[in-house]
Amino acid sequence: MLSILQERVLEFEQAYLKILKDSGLQINEPNLDDNETALQRTILAMQQGADVIYQASLRKGIWQGRADFLIKVDKLSSLENWSYEVIDSKLAKETRTGTILQLSLYSELIAGIQGIMPEFMHVITPEGEFLKHTYRLNDFVAYYRFVKSRLEDTILNADDVIPTYPIPCAHCEICNWWQQCDARRRADDHLSLVAGLSNAHAAEMKKWNVETLQKLAVVPLPLPYKPGRGAIETFTKLREQARVQLEARQSQQNVYEYLDIEQGRGFFKLPLPSTGDIFFDFESDPFAGTTGLEYLFGWVLNIASGSYPIKKRI
Repeated sequence: MLSILQERVLEFEQAYLKILKDSGLQINEPNLDDNETALQRTILAMQQGADVIYQASLRKGIWQGRADFLIKVDKLSSLENWSYEVIDSKLAKETRTGTILQLSLYSELIAGIQGIMPEFMHVITPEGEFLKHTYRLNDFVAYYRFVKSRLEDTILNADDVIPTYPIPCAHCEICNWWQQCDARRRADDHLSLVAGLSNAHAAEMKKWNVETLQKLAVVPLPLPYKPGRGAIETFTKLREQARVQLEARQSQQNVYEYLDIEQGRGFFKLPLPSTGDIFFDFESDPFAGTTGLEYLFGWVLNIASGSYPIKKRI
């Protein structure tokens, strides 16, 4: 999924770059044959007044970044009678806080080269063909500087910061350090290895001095603890899940157990089939077309003569 997303981002960038070229603008692009560094290329292109600088490398001190596009505007700067503003391409339909912070950083790095802060920053999104969202930098710069200073302070005083543990989060799926964090969790036999166990469950079990999968697997039943949050049945299931996983680990074999069939639960809650039943499917596809498809409908109609299906996608 990440590979598809990266491919879509590149396609989107290239399509917008083509529009800029077709409009007759002078485009400065990275050239692998150049002896100059990426930062030197960007600075030289800004000094020479290129209309657009594609994949502009920026750096000042400990901060660096690569802007998708820098666009020339008619505003005096230390360069000449022009200056630059940043344009970034995003597939997301809404501009997020992280994007504003990212563009604010790029704008500050641009200011270090041209002597003045850009007035605006822009985000290109794929609604229709291309939609440009423009933001006034001064509307966000105070918040940006606050967040930046807090982050710098945290980094510079890292020795005084309380150590953190690599608890799984949504970013794990695309993080470059996922393998290192996963290896540490496995070495520690962390509770997050239990299938279906959330961070909230782990926090509750920590109060019981249960901090590993193995410890959870041998907690006696019925559980001698009463959770402060959540149902006792949920924690009982997690304990049994840990037991099954521990047994599989120790035996080096796949271990599974069938759940008891209970009247009124699971498939028993479905009505009996009858003629004319409609089975409705309601999904989305983030990679359909250029902007994704928020709603994808489908249905199967049960015909009286048997299980002849009619399917339709919209």
